[in-house]
Amino acid sequence: MTVYEEEWPKEQHKQRREAASPRVCLVMPRFHPLFGGHIVQMTRFLPRLQQQGIIAFVATGMVEGDPKTKSVRDLWGEIREERRNGRMALFSRTLRAFTQSWRQTFQFIRQNPSCFRRPSANVDCVDIYRLPVWGPAKTIRSRTFAFSAAWFLLANCRRYDIIHLVGTSWHVSFSILLAKLLGKRTVVEMVLLGSDDPETIARRRFGRINLAIWKRADCIVSLSPALTESCQRMDVAEEKVEVIPVGVAMSRFSPLPDDAAKEQMRQKLGLPSRGKLVVFVGGIMRRKGVDLLIDAWSLVRQALPDAHLVCVGPIAFSADSRVFFEAQKQKIASLGLREAVTFTGRVDDVAAYYQASDVFTLPSVTEGLPNSVLEAMACELPPVMSDIPGISRSIIRSAAEGTVFEGRTPAALAAALLSYLQDDGRREVVGQNARQRIAEAYSLTYRTERYTALYRGLLPGLDVV
Repeated sequence: MTVYEEEWPKEQHKQRREAASPRVCLVMPRFHPLFGGHIVQMTRFLPRLQQQGIIAFVATGMVEGDPKTKSVRDLWGEIREERRNGRMALFSRTLRAFTQSWRQTFQFIRQNPSCFRRPSANVDCVDIYRLPVWGPAKTIRSRTFAFSAAWFLLANCRRYDIIHLVGTSWHVSFSILLAKLLGKRTVVEMVLLGSDDPETIARRRFGRINLAIWKRADCIVSLSPALTESCQRMDVAEEKVEVIPVGVAMSRFSPLPDDAAKEQMRQKLGLPSRGKLVVFVGGIMRRKGVDLLIDAWSLVRQALPDAHLVCVGPIAFSADSRVFFEAQKQKIASLGLREAVTFTGRVDDVAAYYQASDVFTLPSVTEGLPNSVLEAMACELPPVMSDIPGISRSIIRSAAEGTVFEGRTPAALAAALLSYLQDDGRREVVGQNARQRIAEAYSLTYRTERYTALYRGLLPGLDVV
């Protein structure tokens, strides 16, 4: 985890200020080194808070045994289906999964007996506490993490003033109730439309109860207008809602100086040095629209036979996503695109792939505020994004800053991509406008300043320096 950007002092790790400052405990079920857009955002953001005098640390779940099954209901449904077909292999695998999960949890506790008191890691002056959780499915794991997080917050109540919560799982409700008892402040950050917004919370089991608790947070942070509008429709107090978008480190995500440097970067990454290159960055899953992108790419290749698509990102951890990925590989083979598409898997330096490319695309079905679009625009790549209400057009305000394609058809996406791939002048102008847009509204410096003001505003009686 490294801090970048020219606006900040070259000394990356200054000594923490001993004077009174807001102390923030970030509670997230999954964190570094696991992958996720908001996980990456937080690993870049927290060291900036430290430099601003905000003491911050993280409480998260243990990495071991990260589940591959979404819910117990789905798991038992698969078992019943196999039983009807006279097969019981999945049942035996399920029993092994439950047993293995217990073993991993107990082993973690034995190896980390002081996990509630001592950090498991320290990265860029940010302490990370990994807490024991159990469960072969995400739904079970979310509940056990809620208990672990509540115990951690209770045991360390003298070490923080504010609890910063990400997501909408059970740990959020538990933490808000506990904060009220302890006299602590709470900030809830909404990340994904269709998952974290209050309308979605209300539709779930026990949703009305959880929503009533959720509304009791001292501040609710929205990443996008769509999330803010959801709060308005559910009568969330307007004075509680703050709009703070994710941020981009502008010096790290910047364009290369010339075509020669771009060609050299492609060679370094093992990508075709000639021809136009389109990059997609995100998890290889259905929600991200990878299937639509593959269909569109077959049309792009008919017009530009030397164009190449590179998909940067890991296969999502669920069983459905692994099946989806295999289906896309078969589709690529059937369309004759094996030499035209590259899957990189997870990479450490995603900026290099933006810098080596000509156009960026994200044909997602739903998002919160996608880091990848902002990072690509900062690298002067014209973005081609699907029309996600309340999100896409809040980032790309006009055709001068990128393209929001409508219809979610392969032909619409292919036409949008070709409009840049076949017009170098337009691609260059839109790319420059895109970077200017990010510099004005989505820099990491701006996000840090807004959160610093928010935390200090929640503790007006605290003497800070």
